[in-house]
Amino acid sequence: MTVLAPAWSPVTPLLLLLLLSPGLCGTPDCTFPHSPISSTFADTIHKLSDYLLEDYPVTVAANLHDDKLCGAFWRLVLAQRCMERLKTVAGSQMQQLLEDVNTEIYFVTSCALQPIPSCLRYVQTNISHLLQDTSEQLVALKPWITRWNFSGCLELRCQPDSSTLLPSRSPKALEATDLPAAQAPLLLLLLLPLALLLVATVWCLYWRRRRWRTPYPGEQWDLDTHTHDTLANEVTECGSRGSSDVPSSSPATRDKKPCARISSFPRRLPKMAEGQVLVLDGRGHLLGRLAAIVAKQVLLGRKVVVVRCEGINISGNFYRNKLKYLAFLRKRMNTNPSRGPYHFRAPSRIFWRTVRGMLPHKTKRGQAALDRLKVFDGIPPPYDKKKRMVVPAALKVVRLKPTRKFAYLGRLAHEVGWKYQAVTATLEEKRKEKAKIHYRKKKQLMRLRKQAEKNLEKKIDTYTEVLKTHGLLV
Repeated sequence: MTVLAPAWSPVTPLLLLLLLSPGLCGTPDCTFPHSPISSTFADTIHKLSDYLLEDYPVTVAANLHDDKLCGAFWRLVLAQRCMERLKTVAGSQMQQLLEDVNTEIYFVTSCALQPIPSCLRYVQTNISHLLQDTSEQLVALKPWITRWNFSGCLELRCQPDSSTLLPSRSPKALEATDLPAAQAPLLLLLLLPLALLLVATVWCLYWRRRRWRTPYPGEQWDLDTHTHDTLANEVTECGSRGSSDVPSSSPATRDKKPCARISSFPRRLPKMAEGQVLVLDGRGHLLGRLAAIVAKQVLLGRKVVVVRCEGINISGNFYRNKLKYLAFLRKRMNTNPSRGPYHFRAPSRIFWRTVRGMLPHKTKRGQAALDRLKVFDGIPPPYDKKKRMVVPAALKVVRLKPTRKFAYLGRLAHEVGWKYQAVTATLEEKRKEKAKIHYRKKKQLMRLRKQAEKNLEKKIDTYTEVLKTHGLLV
């Protein structure tokens, strides 16, 4: 399959440089749900202008960027700082008037403003023009103050052109005097290597995720042409371990020497027939490892049935696991416990909830995978007459040291409220007795069949030789 890589666009580094600039990284929200601009701000400003000299000199920014959204906001920020400076040199009565005007525009300080940039160029003008401009900016912002988000206006910006024209001077304004202009920062050039490294990292992570993405149920890969490494686990092959009913902690098992490691499942998963079910015997498996493998299998589209969940093992001693589960039982919704979380007591439901936590069960894909899983306490029909499999990668005797303590999920469930331990044990004893009777009958029939074949061997010897000469028998 040919994969077409997207064409490299020169705009990508520029976008990353803008994202990495300190003014845009982690910008907080700057909104006003309710209008902070009063309806009497014009009277307040007019009252102050009556007490001030019309040609009192103040400094204003001459090369502030003319932005439709942020221009008025920036001018109010500079006007508010000018009012703060005037309050420090004013008398008591004038200070009160300045405080009233400052209160009208103090809402701009509620946003996390960046420091004033050094590229701003200031000129001198009279205070009457500053107050008139402040009133005009409040009028312009009032209908939009509750609709716009000023999070992009937290950093004042200068005009990109160094030859910015000065604002027109009125006959009453004083002569403008320029402040020395600062050099442009070289931060963007320093961030260029970091931006290229970020692009390469994102590209590698994207293709790694595409390569290891789990297929959806509707797009299952062909098992005959694609190999899956889903169960590439390693187990210890120690010959025949006997039936799964033999206790895993027997002395014979502990005294065996370690053997060579083999793959627990073939590298290529076998293609299952329509409606075929994978039946797993949970006895002797570790809870978390078995749940992880089952979760992967149901995500791949296989139907899985787990029986004898009461025989699942949990690492750690019983007392520790009981304390942890009792702490889990205390977690509930205070106002309405019926809303959850729901605490299951049956071993099968505890295992089911563990698998659910490993699936995206709130999506359609996860729900479909969870529907393909069935769990049971004991071995109910018809699974008592089907071949049951184990997962060597999750067996306790393989994954847990012989000296480590463990607990049975069935005993833990019984201690926290499961009421059917005795019933399940009785049904299991009956099932095992029926299985023994069936096995004895099967052995007797096999012995009679072999005896009958031996008795007829001499009588059909001549016919057997003829069939062998024609190649029909080996």
